[in-house]
Amino acid sequence: MTAISQCLATVHVDLLGPVQVRVDDQVVAAGGPKLRAIVAMLALAGGRTVSVDDLLDGVWGENLPATARNTLQYHVAVLRKTLTAHGAGGRLTTRDPGYALTVETDATRFASLAASGTRAAAADDHEQAAASYAAALDVWQGNALADLREFEFAVARAVALEGQRLTCAEAWADAELACGRADAIVSALHDLVTENPTRERLWEQLMVALYRTGRQDAALSAYRSARQALDRELGVEPSARLVAVQQAILCHDPRLAPVPAQEPGGRPVRATSLVASGVPGSPPMLTGHGGVKVALTGAPVVLGRHGDCDLVLADEQASRRHAQVEAGADGFVLVDLGSTNGTYLNGTAVKAPVALTDGDTIVVGHTVVRFSAARDLS
Repeated sequence: MTAISQCLATVHVDLLGPVQVRVDDQVVAAGGPKLRAIVAMLALAGGRTVSVDDLLDGVWGENLPATARNTLQYHVAVLRKTLTAHGAGGRLTTRDPGYALTVETDATRFASLAASGTRAAAADDHEQAAASYAAALDVWQGNALADLREFEFAVARAVALEGQRLTCAEAWADAELACGRADAIVSALHDLVTENPTRERLWEQLMVALYRTGRQDAALSAYRSARQALDRELGVEPSARLVAVQQAILCHDPRLAPVPAQEPGGRPVRATSLVASGVPGSPPMLTGHGGVKVALTGAPVVLGRHGDCDLVLADEQASRRHAQVEAGADGFVLVDLGSTNGTYLNGTAVKAPVALTDGDTIVVGHTVVRFSAARDLS
């Protein structure tokens, strides 16, 4: 196999959950804990060279055996052999003073989607922001570096990644509240405050969501629970901000009034139900950045950068003709058109035609597109 072909295969390392190595979406063996730790350190470096000394310190720590350097070389040789066997040996290179691994990671994808959400929120495009943040959170498959917690470097990096995850979850909740979907996030916020009882921002969002759905007593009960958790875990009183939210609820502050529910594009909508495409009313839709809409009438709708696409994406990470939505046996399906960077549906890579359901999130490069099923507006 030529050196060029050894660099063409795509290597993906999962870090937001148990560490896993995939080559062209095929899972390959990652060995024992020390080899997985080496893979994780190299992947977290984002293609930069990690020195031998740093790898030794990260994997073996202060209790460095005399054989550690030879053992490290052995593990790197095993990783190189595994990648080579799958046509990706060129992704691992030896560079003074160590090694570099050129891979894609779920942590990088999460950060990219979260950044897209932040940009949309800054532009007051709350629908786009909510979709981007949701897609970012869907990338996670468990706790970061879940099977490497015996290594100190993994604990430190996991804490940082989990912090980013919580920040993204809070931003998602803000976007959903801005879209008028308070009721839809109450359950998720309950779970989040149970797992993170000292995170005051989450308690604040839960209180507002409960109040906006007509549950003032539950909102005040949430405040009491927050106060108890903060006293129990940290020995502190709630912040002035959280107290202000409680007072606003008690006073029925008009700034806490429910926000009209929004559909993609920013227009208030009434409650609807999923109906067959042939029913008169609002047809199935794809909604892109800025509320651009394309109706699905049966003919394939192509998404991509090229000007002749039905939904043109101003996204350098999108292929010229990236993906399309077409009629299937029981509705509409999403098809990847051999794109360079892949198409994702609700955070999962699309490898074969997949059926779409109302509210699905399609991610192409850095762009989020929402699928809306037909709606009966009668």
